[in-house]
Amino acid sequence: MRLDTEFIRLPLAIDAERLRAEVAGFAEDDWRPHPQGHPGNSALPLIARGGDPADDGVAGEMLPTPHLGRTPYMRQVLAALGATIGRSRLMRLDGNAEATMHVDTNYYWADRVRVHIPIVTDPAIEFICDERSLHMAPGEVWIFDAWRRHNVLNPTGERRIHLVADTVGSAAFWDLVAAGSRPFDGDGEEFRPVPVDWNPDEDPEVPTERSNLPVVMSPWEQERLAGELLAEAAAGSGEEAARVALERALRTLQRDWRNAWARNGEAEEGWPRFRELLDSFADELAPLNGAIKLPNGMDAVRIAQQMLITPALNPELALAGGGRSLAAGGG
Repeated sequence: MRLDTEFIRLPLAIDAERLRAEVAGFAEDDWRPHPQGHPGNSALPLIARGGDPADDGVAGEMLPTPHLGRTPYMRQVLAALGATIGRSRLMRLDGNAEATMHVDTNYYWADRVRVHIPIVTDPAIEFICDERSLHMAPGEVWIFDAWRRHNVLNPTGERRIHLVADTVGSAAFWDLVAAGSRPFDGDGEEFRPVPVDWNPDEDPEVPTERSNLPVVMSPWEQERLAGELLAEAAAGSGEEAARVALERALRTLQRDWRNAWARNGEAEEGWPRFRELLDSFADELAPLNGAIKLPNGMDAVRIAQQMLITPALNPELALAGGGRSLAAGGG
């Protein structure tokens, strides 16, 4: 998710020692390698698709894994965020390793922030976002702008472990963000984190996502995402002719998509037409590969694929009952 600054620290204080004790209860074979195979990076899934620790997917119902059931304070910490929680993991970075510089371009993170809570770390470990960097200390709670290029550098010989939770947030969560500390913007009022103390008498339910990707993307969401892409393209670099071609391709897609939606909505009989439109859009984009670079360094065509093509049609979610349907739950 885009933020208006690189880093924001939320006004919560977590008992890192207690979290560290819970982490120590896991065996080495509970940890999984990074889905993209980045060396020195591993994770222990806490909330995953279908509650399956072996499933790294982000499309479908998110449920607690058996690992989360073994960590009562971790559940209290996640519940204290006051929001529905998506995919969540313990993320581990080996000594003398890095997370690799990247941008979170997947559709799943277009509307989600990634909350970082350091558990095991060292002052020398550096979190980089765009041109700025800082150290996240144990027990602090941070979010950052994942639309900018970011990385983590661990020059020490010890492993770093963070609790990392994805969320769309809630009114209460965004109130926490508004009261947060902005280290590079100058803080206003005095920053006073509220302790999230361990309570042995509480076992709160962690609300988890049931809906994330759509069965069929609505024309209104498509219009918003297309507008954001065009604004980024205008602020980026590349030939004006390429930007005009991108705008023309997006306009054609949106008009035909809205027409198809008016005829069938999300109904199954409309899926083949939506697939035709996506294939045609992809064909129009192909000559523009590499022609437009966004301010964060990403290629505009790649972002269109990630935000507007890949997530726009997911029939398997309708069959599994895990898609985001506008037709469900009418008033």
